[in-house]
Parts: sequence; C-alpha cells; structure tokens
Amino acid sequence: MFRWFPAKCPTILLVVFMHLPVWATEPFSEGPDPVPDFIRCRSLLLGPERLACFDQAATAMEQALSSGELLLIRKTAVQEARKSRFGLPERDSDGLGGKDPDELTGVIRTARSSVDGWLIVLQDNSTWQQIGAATLAIEPRAGLEVKIKRAALGSYRLVLSPHAAFKVRRVR
Repeated sequence: MFRWFPAKCPTILLVVFMHLPVWATEPFSEGPDPVPDFIRCRSLLLGPERLACFDQAATAMEQALSSGELLLIRKTAVQEARKSRFGLPERDSDGLGGKDPDELTGVIRTARSSVDGWLIVLQDNSTWQQIGAATLAIEPRAGLEVKIKRAALGSYRLVLSPHAAFKVRRVR
C-alpha cells in the first residue's frame, strides 16, 4: 500500500524549516540602498574625504532616482492621495506609515434625488450614494459645504448641517 506521509517526513520538514530564515533574509532589491551611504558621510571629519564621500553618495542617489529604484515622496502628496481615496473600499496599506483621515470636507457640485436616495458629487469628483431612507430637513444642493465622517463598522455619515446627516457610501 502507498503511504502518503512517510516516516521520515518530519525530518525533511525540519531541514526545510531550518533554512527558511536564510531564504527570508535575502534582499529583494537589486542594488545597494544609497541613503545609508549618504548619511554615513556625515560621520567623516576630514574635509576632502567627507566631500568625496558626499559626491559618491549623491551620484549613487541620483542614479537610483533616475532609474526609478529610489522614490522620494513628499508627506503632503501622501496625505492628498489618502484624502482622495477616502471612503473607497480598503486596499492594502501603502506602507508609508501614518493613518488615513477620519473626515473629509467638501462642496457639493451636484445633488440629485432618485429612488435609491440622494446621489451627491463633490467638487473633487468623489461620488457618494445615500444608504437608507432618512428623511432630510435640508435637501442637499450645489454649493453647500458638507462634511463626511468615518462612522462605526466602516460606514460614513454625510453631515449637511448640525441637524441634518445621513449614511452614505462612496461610489467612485
């Protein structure tokens, strides 16, 4: 009879798992990281050596930037990108640290009522659909400033005024 799980299998698995840390620590990048070399140059005291080190590090950094291996991103650009995707279904983290905003303030460009509720397009082109059948004392209209807040369990609330709010989901 054929045995699927041979007696020596635990020994083979042990050998494989012993080598996993070695495989996991291999670098994924193809070239050296120029940033630590650039920072290391600050520790040199002599002027000519220090200048030569900075020249070499700057050249390596310039080559990495032009080849696309190294990217420089301003914090404000990351914040604007996170703001623009506010309310969209969650994707994997961008790996840049920080957190996404908890609210968004905008001005209504268009608002129209339908059988499914209000469909609101803001000036930044984000489109929000009303969820539920909340009756509003104030109807959304173009030019009105609104605030969209992150609510419980991944939902969002669009606030028209202190007394008028309803649940929404981002369509696009």
